[in-house]
Amino acid sequence: MIRFRQAKIVSIAVGFSLAFGGLFAKTWRVYLIFTNGAKQKKIVKDSQLFLMVSMLITINISIIIIWFMIDPLDVTIENLPTEFNHIDDIEVHKDIVNCTSSNQIYFMGTLFGVQGIILLFGVFLSLQTRKVTVDGLNDSKMIGVCIYNVVVLSFLGVMVSLTLKSNVDLHYGIISCIIILATTVTQCLIIIPKIKGHFNNSSRVGNNEATTIRTVTRFTRAEPTA
Repeated sequence: MIRFRQAKIVSIAVGFSLAFGGLFAKTWRVYLIFTNGAKQKKIVKDSQLFLMVSMLITINISIIIIWFMIDPLDVTIENLPTEFNHIDDIEVHKDIVNCTSSNQIYFMGTLFGVQGIILLFGVFLSLQTRKVTVDGLNDSKMIGVCIYNVVVLSFLGVMVSLTLKSNVDLHYGIISCIIILATTVTQCLIIIPKIKGHFNNSSRVGNNEATTIRTVTRFTRAEPTA
């Protein structure tokens, strides 16, 4: 059970770093190129974006490793109030088995603080780049919407996680819905416009080719014969 809890913490931290880190890095590139007020436009390579995401993953993994080494998780049992069934004369004793550590609140607060800073900075970059309209960066506005979506759902997930610990079923259901909703909405906002743009470009290219063929045929027929 401890291994499962550790894997859950690592997977959530790394998954968030990969998903939101990619959105944050692309927005940072747009901000750096178009809205920083520099006289010369800077070139931001993809390798720099990968490095930024890798640094975010490294920070989160480092915090988790220090947590597991200094304050390892242990299995704890929390006894819930006894429920009485007077009709059948039955007492129901419930307990919750958790994997916690004595200083867990400090390490969780550090992880939440790092993600919160990245989220707030991502919102700032989205607000600064909301008016950028470039053909090569046609998904910048959608990325901004994705960042707003992730920020709202992330804060909602943190509040639910901190307030509904005793209700295991409700806690699991709400957190799962928040994760699925955040990832699904983000994927749809990023991928669907690209699919539509691909089909629109294909149809536009087909129409241009047909127009070119008709024009060439018309000029060929108009040529004088010897």
